[in-house]
Amino acid sequence: MIAFLDGKAAIISYSKAAQTAGGITIRNDEVKAILDAEGNGGEWKGSRSFNLFEPVHPKKWSNTNGSIAYLVGITRAALVVESPKVEEFRKMQVKTTEEQRKESVPKF
Repeated sequence: MIAFLDGKAAIISYSKAAQTAGGITIRNDEVKAILDAEGNGGEWKGSRSFNLFEPVHPKKWSNTNGSIAYLVGITRAALVVESPKVEEFRKMQVKTTEEQRKESVPKF
């Protein structure tokens, strides 16, 4: 999936087909390859998550250029990369939704 803002890719979601050898889980070497390709001149740093049942692996990354990336689901079935524009868009959406809600309140 790719989502566009202002004619540029803002969200890219990578996933595997169910028929892929080795299953749908995105392996660490695949994550590294994707992040290397999506670095856009920045450097990725992973944040670690705590899990009692598996070795600790980064599940979320931030880039010095403002982008973020994260694995989705327990099975690590998708890796999503978002540009900094996405957060701006989400904040604007919340503001617009609230303004629309206020405008729709009946005046008595």
